[in-house]
Amino acid sequence: MFKFTIVCEIAALLFLCNFLISCPPRHFAGINIGYDLQPSMSVNLFSTCNSDCACAKEWNPVCDEETGVMFFSACAAGCKRKVEESGTLSIKWEDCSCLSYHHTAYDPSKTLTSEYCKTDCGYNLVAFMVLLFFAVVATFAAAIPQQQMMLRVVPFDQRTIAIGVNWTFLRLFGFIPGGILFGWIIDKSCLHWGEECALTTNCLVYDPKKQAIIILALAMVCKLVATLACIFGYLTYKPMDADTATSLESANSRGPLT
Repeated sequence: MFKFTIVCEIAALLFLCNFLISCPPRHFAGINIGYDLQPSMSVNLFSTCNSDCACAKEWNPVCDEETGVMFFSACAAGCKRKVEESGTLSIKWEDCSCLSYHHTAYDPSKTLTSEYCKTDCGYNLVAFMVLLFFAVVATFAAAIPQQQMMLRVVPFDQRTIAIGVNWTFLRLFGFIPGGILFGWIIDKSCLHWGEECALTTNCLVYDPKKQAIIILALAMVCKLVATLACIFGYLTYKPMDADTATSLESANSRGPLT
């Protein structure tokens, strides 16, 4: 049982590497790349191409389908005219001055679309889900054997207390802080926070690579601790001999003395 649990924990540890699989990140001008489409350590949402627009920080992303670059809003892209096509729900914008930064020649007729740019993940999503499935299966396959191991190392009359203490610690140090901790590290991968009435709201743009790495690191640490605990238990556990087991079983069957 110890060996089976250790194998399951190691398998789950390896399958967690699926978090290294990700889709290509979206490029947001002024957030994770400059308006000239060059990576920069000091990108700014506002540039000379939209400095005269007096843009509000209202999140309405638009997409340049030709380059796959997105802008915070049509105003941030320096667009001056909105074009509504009859029979469709899509909204397009023309005469966008910031397009001159990354097109060979400025053309006022080039349009931006009010939507997210499409990204091609290929089979990455399928591979991620398959590996995640096996990681979950391996994790839950070890759950029942782990509980059986816990019951074997405590006296028979203390098994109920052992289960209660186990679930108490699981909630205190697992379920309750786990959600908070994962939420905190996910927020660390945020590239741009929304603002409303001078207050910070939710994250608008994440860095998928950074997010994958920090989630993987935390999950790996937790799973590694569980694996080492199982290995330690396997090396230190000494099963009782047959005579001792028989005497304990007889004592339990007779019940308490009166």
